[in-house]
Amino acid sequence: MKRHVQEQSSERLAYYSYNLFEPFSSEITCITSTRLGGVSEGSLRSLNLSTRVGDDEHRVNTNRLRLCHSITIEPGRVAQAQLVHGNHIEVITEQSPKGFSYKFPATDGLVTNTADVALFIPVADCAAVAFFDPKQRVIGMLHAGWKGIVHNIIPAMITTMCDTYRSDPSDILVGVSPCLGPCCYEVCQDFIETFTETFPTKARDFILPQADLVNPDRRVSHLLIRSESQLPLLPCRGEAA
Repeated sequence: MKRHVQEQSSERLAYYSYNLFEPFSSEITCITSTRLGGVSEGSLRSLNLSTRVGDDEHRVNTNRLRLCHSITIEPGRVAQAQLVHGNHIEVITEQSPKGFSYKFPATDGLVTNTADVALFIPVADCAAVAFFDPKQRVIGMLHAGWKGIVHNIIPAMITTMCDTYRSDPSDILVGVSPCLGPCCYEVCQDFIETFTETFPTKARDFILPQADLVNPDRRVSHLLIRSESQLPLLPCRGEAA
């Protein structure tokens, strides 16, 4: 990924773009924001974009406007999803409601071929996965935590792109954002069994046995939700964050 920094009177605003999408920079802008460059305070300092974590609404709105301004996005042309750890993909058209005041209910993925529409997926420890079909000029963005992966949200996005816009999976480019690392996500045996049932041949890509950081003599399993484990599920070309 490529780091970008915008100078401000206060803290510099920083974000990352995907090298995979660079050849199409005149057609799309796809970024992952950081925590730098906003006005939120305390544990949410500083570029918090979520209204679901107890932050002051005015500060969140200021942060969102700052980010939109930095990448030349019209706030009134933003589409966002509610995020419920499901697998529903909402197709965004010119007639669809837009703006930060509206969230598509029970939705974890957005897809569109409408010009000048921005797809906004705020995440914390989960991954935001971006899709682009340069031939059909279609973009998609989804929220992928372990529940979404088990519910096959990534294949659901590809199916939606193919059925709605006639995309060919081999043409779709995929970028996966930074997310929670395996060092911090211990899982139990029931969880491992669920993944094994869902992905019989791929479960080993998600589960990482390792020593407990507190008690090295204890063996534990940690969940690996990163691009290296997600991309093998895709019949597309992707970039590891």
